[in-house]
Formats: sequence, C-alpha cells, structure tokens
Amino acid sequence: MAAGSPLTDEDRRPWLARLRNLIQEQAQRGQDAILTSSALKADYRRFLRNCHDEVHLVYLQGDYELIRQRLEARRGHFVGSDLLASQFAALEEPDDALIVSIGAEPAAIVRDIKGALGLDGTGGVAEMELRRFGTTSLSVSPLGLGLAALGRPGYINIGHTDDLGGNYGVPELEARAHAMLDAAYEGGIRYFDTARSYGRGEAFLGSWLDTREMSPAAVVVGSKWGYTYTAGWRVDADIHEVKEHSLSVLQRQWSESSARLGAHLDLYQIHSATLDSGVLENEEVLADLARLKVSTGVAIGLTVSGPRQGPVVDQAIEIEVDGVPLFDSVQATWNLLERSAGPSLARAYAAGLGIIVKEALANGRLTDRNSDACFERQKAILQSEAQRLEASIDGLALAGVLAQPWADVVLSGAARVDHLASNLAALNVAWNDEAADRLAALIEPPETYWAERSELDWN
Repeated sequence: MAAGSPLTDEDRRPWLARLRNLIQEQAQRGQDAILTSSALKADYRRFLRNCHDEVHLVYLQGDYELIRQRLEARRGHFVGSDLLASQFAALEEPDDALIVSIGAEPAAIVRDIKGALGLDGTGGVAEMELRRFGTTSLSVSPLGLGLAALGRPGYINIGHTDDLGGNYGVPELEARAHAMLDAAYEGGIRYFDTARSYGRGEAFLGSWLDTREMSPAAVVVGSKWGYTYTAGWRVDADIHEVKEHSLSVLQRQWSESSARLGAHLDLYQIHSATLDSGVLENEEVLADLARLKVSTGVAIGLTVSGPRQGPVVDQAIEIEVDGVPLFDSVQATWNLLERSAGPSLARAYAAGLGIIVKEALANGRLTDRNSDACFERQKAILQSEAQRLEASIDGLALAGVLAQPWADVVLSGAARVDHLASNLAALNVAWNDEAADRLAALIEPPETYWAERSELDWN
C-alpha cells in the first residue's frame, strides 16, 4: 500500500482472520469491544460477524471529496490519497448497519453511535435494542413517539384537556413537546412520528432536533401528507383537518415537511389511505412518490384507518412503479380491541415492509382513564390481567401489541412525561399465552370499534 498498490482479497484474508479471532475471543469472554476495519465488501463483514448476533455494524459514511481532503491533510501515514479510487471501487455499502456521517464533529459522532446502540447510560435504552426497519437501512426502536397529541391544542384522546391543563399557547405547547421528546429520547425511543395535519407538530419536532443538535443518524423521523390542519389553533373548531390525496397537495406538503424537518426526514407516508380515497390508483401521485424515493432517498409509506385497513394494506403490497415496489412501510391501527388488520400486516411484514402500529391504546379507551359505563366489563378484564402481570392497564395493552412478531414500532401517543414512563414500562411486562387468551374477550367487530372511535370528542 505504501507503494501505491491496493490490497487483493488474498492479501486481506489473513488480516480478516485475525480480526475475526479477536471478535470471537471478546464474545467468549462476554466483554464489549470496538473494532475498526475498512471491511469494504459484504463478504468481509459476514466473515467478521461469523453469525454473532451481538456484533453491531456502524458504517462511518463520507463522500469521495471529503475523504480525499482528509487524506491529503494527513501527515506521516504510509497511505496517501492515490489509493482512494480503488477503495471506493471495492466498496459495497452495507444495508444492515447503523449509518453515521463523518461530516459531524467527532464528539457528535460518538454521541450518536452510543445513543443508537444503547450505550449512553440513559437506562431505558437497554430494553430497546434497535431493529432494522423492513428492507430499508433505517434502525428503529420498538417503541416510538407520535406527536398527534403534542402539536396542537385539540385531539380526540380521552383526557387530552387534562393533559394540557389549559395551556394552549404556542410557546407552552412547544415546551411541552420538547420535554416529551427529551423524555422519549432518554428512555431509548429513536422513532418519532408526526404529520402535516398535527398543527405545529413538524415545527416542534424540527426545533427540538435543531436545539438538541441531533444529527440525522441519531433518530428516525417519519411524517405524513394528505391532511391539512384547519382548526386555527382552536379546540372547538368545526373542522380540524381536511383530507385530499392529490398531486398538488403531495407536492405542497412535501415542500413544507422538508422545510421543517430537513435532512432528518427519513419516512414520508400517505396519511390515511383508504379504498375510497383512490390514492392507490392515482398514477400521478404514485409516480411522484417514486420520484421522491429515488431523488431524495426518503422511504415511502402509507397509513391506513377504518374497518377496511386489511384490503388497503394488501393492495399496497402489490404496487410497483417501473417494476420496483413503491412502499417501504405501512402504519396501521392494531390493539386489543381492533385486530382485523393483523393478517394483512403479517403479509406486509413478510413482503419486507416495515410495520408501525398506531393507536395501540385506542385513544385512551385502553387506559384507566376510560370511565365509559358500557366498558366496565372489559375494563374489569384488563384490570384483573394487569394485576396478575404486575402492570398498568396501558402497559399491558402496549405489551400485547409489542408481542406481535410483525410489529417493528409501536407508537406511544402520550402527552405527559409520567404517562410516557408508564408506556415505556410495557417493555418489561411478561406477556404470555395466558394473557393473550384472557384478553381475546376484548375484541370488537371492526365496524363497532371505528364507530366508537368516531364518537370521541375533540378536547
């Protein structure tokens, strides 16, 4: 290499073997270690990992020009910039690694890696090992935080009025959102979900990311297009949001979302795609989503709602643009009351889509706040099972969703730090077959569930 000759596979083989032996020794001792290697090819990385699930890959990513400049500024090293072209020619970028840009300051890079791998001492992260999101390169936490109840003064969650305590000013709600985002991050949450229609949800999330100097690699951010917020910052508005899945709305809202979230925006979702909306047959919209996916690298998803979620998910799985599957993820309602989308979500997961579950607590119906007299029988079942498993009702309900093998991210919709802490405790609930059998009695017909949801008041 000092003579300007790149290494061959044969040259590298003994060195890779030494490195793999080091990894094996550390694994047998149960010790943590950091090993750095160019490991340019996928075969090299498979060889080094040697089927050890506890070996995590971190890809320090930089472009050719940046690395060339750094090589030329380096002094006293036997390798100069003349070998860089051969290195990039051999490079096979990983799709199973945490990707961190080398453009940031070293301290920020270290912080982001430690945070993503659960090494930042926050305590809650250890129970939330990150997992790959579908076939994307994104790494997500099993619990995420949704901003539906944090970006605007009004929402349909039971008890939302009490959560906000009458503090509806923009600065007050932004401060609340930032406190919730801080608590979520400290608790190990690395997926954050918002939408254009969540009032100032995108703006609050964007300002938190900026003030905390959070690099794009540290978290995964998803937003949605298709609804426009129309409540004018009022809780008693006649119409809170207007749905339109047109090309013009997509293009306008993409521009708005990009301006607020910038390079942090990882996932852009159709908000509440239904069979009736026709968005999955709108070739202009689908083509533009495919264009965004290629030109920006953003993952493309959809959310579904209503009693016919399953057929929409099944349709989305099959959609291709120019022979390439369009959708990388689906976000759906699934909880102990409404489970009808489960088989379709399992099929989507098997097809390689990432799965996000929303409304896991049924907008508060699956919490101790539900005082509906018609729900007393179901609540008694929940209380009995929660007591048996030494859990809160919300923790039990979330544990039931986390137990689904296809669920990549389950969203918390909490608007208070103490409620979020209770949600995080779901990770420690010992869900089992007995719990699943006893709580099957809670299942409602989809039509009943969605009719009940439509009666929830904005508050």
